[in-house]
Amino acid sequence: MPRLLSLIKLYLAYLRVVKGVLEGELLCEEARYKWFMENTIEVISALKGLNYALYKFRKPVEHVSVDLDVLIDRRDVPGLFKH
Repeated sequence: MPRLLSLIKLYLAYLRVVKGVLEGELLCEEARYKWFMENTIEVISALKGLNYALYKFRKPVEHVSVDLDVLIDRRDVPGLFKH
């Protein structure tokens, strides 16, 4: 079941509920979530001054993602690589 939960982005929420039963897994997943959020902040800082939106970022539950989807206004694309 945990594998299925990770596929549908509910693994972190599940581990937070069962806590002690899978404490090692929870610590690992929390570290992955922290890393993802820190990198998200870094990306947002790099996009300062551009018109952008994070796409599919907020879910009903916190989850560890493997990527960050960003939409950037086409008018900002020419200056994008100056950042």
